[in-house]
Amino acid sequence: MNNKYSIQTLFPTPVYVSKLDIDLKPYIDLSLKEEHIKISNNTSHRKDHSLKSKSSFVLEEKKYIYIKNEIIKHINTYTKNILKCTNSFRITTSWFTYTNPGDESYIHRHRNSVFSGVVYLQCSKDSGNITFETFSDTSCFRLNYEEHNILNSTAHFFTPENNVIIMFPSKTYHKIDTNNSKLKRISLAFNVIPVGTFGDEDSTMTIV
Repeated sequence: MNNKYSIQTLFPTPVYVSKLDIDLKPYIDLSLKEEHIKISNNTSHRKDHSLKSKSSFVLEEKKYIYIKNEIIKHINTYTKNILKCTNSFRITTSWFTYTNPGDESYIHRHRNSVFSGVVYLQCSKDSGNITFETFSDTSCFRLNYEEHNILNSTAHFFTPENNVIIMFPSKTYHKIDTNNSKLKRISLAFNVIPVGTFGDEDSTMTIV
């Protein structure tokens, strides 16, 4: 038997993880001053009590310009240096999310954007992981595994840390796990679209 083989990971989901090199503590107080509303959803999940800022365009306000500029630097690293996109991108919607102790969010994805991201302002290791899930597994069998890895898993989580930024394709399903800490979990989420002219032939479009 020839024991030589290779495994090719086709079509991976590129999740970007880095840290902002700025002090985010002042933004915690600013975020708490924002008016809160309940995140709307179509589920009856009793624990889905996450709140968001009433504004979905917080990064358009002058008081958040510094953090917005830092986020844009990371968007450029993700799209140009890693994904090798030649397009330009801009942030569309942006909002704060607040998850109180004992609460969590429902599984969801973001529409009308190509990439999404989150910056953690206030959290701890027990305040709720961000879990990503895939529903592309079409197998009729639920197999048993000795261990889970990137080749057989249908879910993966990241434990949030203060100042960390995570970006991912907007089509990726994700949720906030239960906040098991005594701390209000505060994060800043945003969506990104391409701008300018892109595509070719009958698929060409321009977004200004």
